[in-house]
Amino acid sequence: MMTDLKDRVLFTIKEKGWFRAGDKVLAGFSGGADSLFLLLFLHEFKEKLAISVEAVHVHHGIRKDTADRDEAFCRAFCEERGIKLYVCHRNAKDYAEERGLSLEEGAREVRYQAFYEICEKTGTHKIALAHHKNDAAETFLFQLIRGSGLRGLSGIPESRTMTETSGGEKIMILRPLLSLTKEEIKDYLASHGLTWCEDETNEELSASRNRIRHQVIPELEMIRPDAVDKIWDTAEYLAKVDGYLTGQADDWLEKHTLSEEEKSILIDRALFQKEDPVLQPYIVMQMLRRKGLSVKDVTREHLMDIRRLSEKDTGKKLDLPGRITVKNTYEGLWAGKEDPAAGSASIPSFIMILTEKEGVNGEKPPNSPYTKWFDYDKILERPELRYRREGDVLAVFPESRKKLNRFFIDEKIPKEEREKIPVVASGHDILWVVGYRMSEAYKITDSTRRILEIRIKQVGEENNEG
Repeated sequence: MMTDLKDRVLFTIKEKGWFRAGDKVLAGFSGGADSLFLLLFLHEFKEKLAISVEAVHVHHGIRKDTADRDEAFCRAFCEERGIKLYVCHRNAKDYAEERGLSLEEGAREVRYQAFYEICEKTGTHKIALAHHKNDAAETFLFQLIRGSGLRGLSGIPESRTMTETSGGEKIMILRPLLSLTKEEIKDYLASHGLTWCEDETNEELSASRNRIRHQVIPELEMIRPDAVDKIWDTAEYLAKVDGYLTGQADDWLEKHTLSEEEKSILIDRALFQKEDPVLQPYIVMQMLRRKGLSVKDVTREHLMDIRRLSEKDTGKKLDLPGRITVKNTYEGLWAGKEDPAAGSASIPSFIMILTEKEGVNGEKPPNSPYTKWFDYDKILERPELRYRREGDVLAVFPESRKKLNRFFIDEKIPKEEREKIPVVASGHDILWVVGYRMSEAYKITDSTRRILEIRIKQVGEENNEG
């Protein structure tokens, strides 16, 4: 069984054709069981695969004593085996707070930045990471409860292009261990007398993924012992369905694209309206990807908005994250980046800071028209700062919502001013009409665990205080 473990990883690498003779591979090495097994494997099979192997350890500056311990462990492990190790120190907490990210998101971003920097420095184009089948199952369940589409439910991809180096070389992220479970990896290491580091933050149930890992998956395994395997099988299947629909969308665009420019694309709106609603979101996403526009923060709600937009009158438009605009023209449905000079009011900048409630030391919510506190755990989608859209609603009482347009009417805000008022939104749920009112549904209560502070900068003086 233990030999079979390595055979399965070797088979995956060879089947995918990931490595060419002479490749240098950079392995992410935290000191945990998964990354230790991966580094051991690559080091053992480097001659057979005709590659060279180096490792990178990122010290996130979160757990001072144990993080120092993990770094020392990784240094000793690599020195004993003659593996070159790069150690990068980062402050993930400050990075996350400055960008309004959770600590988990911030740590992930600084980690990938470190990988990229080492690749640039060393001319490496292949990064091997130790995600396994349990990680993929956790991702599937996390995306499922977020209401993700097929791409999100496809789990963790076995490989992807991370970015390009300054020299134009693509950097590939490879995950050779996705066919293995966490238990198999730990059993292998234990049977060979190998020890590893445990990250105690993985036990904290305040993180959503940790709850899935320690509470949800064990319950599912009580119902069906092979639950992780079955979730993985489903994610693999959905990845194939997603790939098929993406291909169909590309074929549609080849036939029905009317014109393209560097950062915009125009398609036949009438034919788009008639297309199957299952394929429409894929057409839109491929339109944007085709022009190199970021779709990272484009949600299902945005895609539904675009479908509704396509049925409206000529001249109607929709602003998406990343300064993307979609609009109806006489010629068709247009998507791209407009000339900034042609736009209306510029959107202000904003800062989001996430803290545990205990960390505010009994402070009261800020009495400022442009800084507010929200109950972070009630927010379902990542907040964005934008202008109003059709379908937006605001909770004027904890359990009662009214259309945002109705709120503007009730507040006697002139029609021509409504387009200039920024809102903080989670999907179509308005958290805050900046300068006027925040939602009753997201206010801090005695049961609040985490507080999200949102601070608006450079807001026009014409807004009322409130």
